Amino acid sequence: MAIDKQFVPATPIDGLVEMEPEEGLDVDVEAVTTETEDGGMIVDFDPSANEMQAESFDSNLVEYLEDDELNSIGNELLNVNFGEKITVTEGQIDSMFVKNSISTTGVTKSKSILKSLLTKRNSRILFDNDSAGKSESIKLIQEGYSVFLWSKLISDLKRKYPNLINDVHKIKDINDLYKFLSKVSNIEFKSFNDTLDKYFSDSIYDMHLI
Repeated sequence: MAIDKQFVPATPIDGLVEMEPEEGLDVDVEAVTTETEDGGMIVDFDPSANEMQAESFDSNLVEYLEDDELNSIGNELLNVNFGEKITVTEGQIDSMFVKNSISTTGVTKSKSILKSLLTKRNSRILFDNDSAGKSESIKLIQEGYSVFLWSKLISDLKRKYPNLINDVHKIKDINDLYKFLSKVSNIEFKSFNDTLDKYFSDSIYDMHLI
């Protein structure tokens, strides 16, 4: 499906998403993160920070994305149910394994897509298990989004499969996770997504588990 740029909304569509201020904990700290050798993330808080600075970005999808990226997002939007939680992944391959999902074509463009098409209430974030994905997830959980807790999942897998720790450490994205679980169990699309559902959180106190 080709998308004409002039018809792609850069602002919310009435009736599609409800852009209201989010209620929740007003956090007055700044998080500093360090990635560990095993792929985990250490989160330190700087109480001297008066406010968290949001990165500036262009919220206009038309100007920010290339034509092929707009086409991809447009096709995915035709298949999502806005009445249910929408999972946001990094790439198209990742979104194929996740129910009711769309891809951002990279973490650097996630905020434009989230602000233009989704809200904190109807979305959750599932980026890759790498430094870029974790860093962006930590920023988003501080803004009130629900994000995937990779470190918690990896820790649980290492306890459950102690003889496959090396294989567990190689899991860097949803594709890797699906292949691993397929090898150790009779995983199917529904059961895979049921597993994913257990590892999302919007609590800042879970940042160390990202």
